[in-house]
Amino acid sequence: MLRNVVLSVATLVLGLTGFTAQAQAAASAAQCEAMLGDVESARESMESLERSLDEVDAERVELTGAMAGLERRIAAAQAKGQSIMALRAELDAMHLEVSLIDDLRPELVAQLDALKSSIDSTERSYIACIETVVGG
Repeated sequence: MLRNVVLSVATLVLGLTGFTAQAQAAASAAQCEAMLGDVESARESMESLERSLDEVDAERVELTGAMAGLERRIAAAQAKGQSIMALRAELDAMHLEVSLIDDLRPELVAQLDALKSSIDSTERSYIACIETVVGG
């Protein structure tokens, strides 16, 4: 009788050990899945940031062209003896916008680089996690 109890307990312990390993693997798989979700979110953010950077660059090109046209208008107005104060204020505002873009762009590039690095690191962690789950 005692032998049957010992065998039953041993079977129960082995069963619980197997269940615990399966539970840990499931938990690890869930962690891996969460990492994959983080990568997907980060990729969406990266794409959005890249679009913003493209928009900032396009805006700068547009402003630079508009500034050149405005400078020609100012020169023509001066040649005719007309007031250029309003045109000059508009040109100064455009110069300020270009300056703000020039200040913002390096920060956007740095954020983009950091995000790419983070994605790379998370992808490597995801691969290691999957290898652990499969090999574990």
